Amino acid sequence: MKKKDHDKLPIENQKFQTVNSIQNHTSSYINDKLKELELVADELIKFAMWRWERNPKEKDIILKETEDWLNQRIGHGSIGPATAAAGPLLREKTEELRVLFKKDFYK
Repeated sequence: MKKKDHDKLPIENQKFQTVNSIQNHTSSYINDKLKELELVADELIKFAMWRWERNPKEKDIILKETEDWLNQRIGHGSIGPATAAAGPLLREKTEELRVLFKKDFYK
């Protein structure tokens, strides 16, 4: 028995819509989310520096807490299914934090 040609039509239409619309929306969403996460990370780092200026003896505790906050906010699951996209941003901001706190990044 021969398949009808109209059975293929919805699949072809769906592929066309996927390529032209969803891909653009996804990359746009990820870029917007990364910009938002970068602003959040910058604010967390500023807050950590503010705390450290007021309580220099708590330097290591503040550093650890801020690293944890960065991991929670920018780490796994922060962009939904595209979690790998935030990895470079997380590494960059963690390194920036450690440099500000004068810690070796690889220790």
